[in-house]
Amino acid sequence: MKAITDALRTRAGAVAAIVLAAVLVLAVTGPFLAPYDALKNSADILHPPSAQHWFGTDYLGRDVLSRMLA
Repeated sequence: MKAITDALRTRAGAVAAIVLAAVLVLAVTGPFLAPYDALKNSADILHPPSAQHWFGTDYLGRDVLSRMLA
């Protein structure tokens, strides 16, 4: 336990803890935050990023942001 508290007192340890916490939160809440079904194909094939699809769509028309969050 002392090693953890010592690591968190350094700047690098604090940044690492924040990044780890953010990844854990997104891993748990990501599927609920996804705007579209990650596995549903659509006619919007290979669209660039837009207001509708923030990261664009892939070659099957799936929303890339939803796939990253899921």
